[in-house]
Amino acid sequence: MECRPFVQSDFAEYRRWFEDEPLNEQLGPMDEDWLAHVMADQEGQQLSVLRGGELVAVGGVCNATAECPFWTITDIAVRPDLRQQGIGHCVVAGLLALPQFRQPVRWQAQVMPDNPAARRFFVGLGWHCVAEPKVEDEMYSYAWSPAG
Repeated sequence: MECRPFVQSDFAEYRRWFEDEPLNEQLGPMDEDWLAHVMADQEGQQLSVLRGGELVAVGGVCNATAECPFWTITDIAVRPDLRQQGIGHCVVAGLLALPQFRQPVRWQAQVMPDNPAARRFFVGLGWHCVAEPKVEDEMYSYAWSPAG
């Protein structure tokens, strides 16, 4: 699989995925405002994952900063007809291996409370739940580092 920055020409295919109701519920709506944000974002990046030249997944990463010294996975979307084939696991492994994400080697993922599949996904990868939803932060937070 190949991982590269999301480009505007990926959008039409990616947007079609959101005809899938579960995907749209968790990560939608997918619209021109989202695209404009992604194309201008300086605090994170959206990455396209291709297999044989076909877009099979898209993932978002928020950059590590001095205030937040770890990379944060904000979203992972797998093409709906390819779910349950290990692509999500490959996406995370690929992100962790990219040279631009090697330092610092600490990661977190934010998961909405109404997404138990995503919570099971990260636990299954060996990530640890480090924060449950609170009034000030409504998401679960999972963490990973090579040290465990």
